[in-house]
Amino acid sequence: MRHTRTATIATVAIAFGLALTAIGMNRVLPHEVGGIGSRLTVGADTWASGTAISPPLVFLVVTGLLAAITMRSTQGGARAASWLAVLTVVAIVAGLMEPVQQRIILFQDYDLLLALTLYASYVAWIALAVASVMRSRDASDSPATGTAPALAPAVGAAAAA
Repeated sequence: MRHTRTATIATVAIAFGLALTAIGMNRVLPHEVGGIGSRLTVGADTWASGTAISPPLVFLVVTGLLAAITMRSTQGGARAASWLAVLTVVAIVAGLMEPVQQRIILFQDYDLLLALTLYASYVAWIALAVASVMRSRDASDSPATGTAPALAPAVGAAAAA
C-alpha cells in the first residue's frame, strides 16, 4: 500500500477522460488533430483517436495498465512510472493542440460546465505526471549499495575447518 498515489490519481484522470468521451460522443465532436475526423464516425474514432475533447480510449487503457504496474515496489514499478509520465505529458500536449479544446480553455465557447470539466481533467493529468515522476525517482526501490551479507556463523565455521 506504499505506492498507491499514482494509481489513485490515474483512476481520477481516467474517470474524467471517460466523462469527456461521453460528452464528446453525445455532442458529436470529431477529432481535428492528426487528420480531420468525420461527424459520422465519432463513435468508431473514439478508440484510436478520441473525440475533440477526450483522449483516445486506448490511451486510457494503457494509462490504467501502467498505473497498476507502478504500485509494485520493484524496478519495474519505477520504470512503468517513468513511462506513464512521458505518456501523460505527450497526451496533454496533444490535447492542447485540438482547436475545440483551445476554444474551450480560452473561454471562447460559452459552455461553463464543459470548461470546468476540461480544466479539472487537465489538473488530474498534470497531477498524474507529477506523481509519476515522483514515483519513478523514489529511492527506496533502488538496489542496495551496501556490502555483501556476512556468512552465517555455522557456514563460516564449516568453511574454516
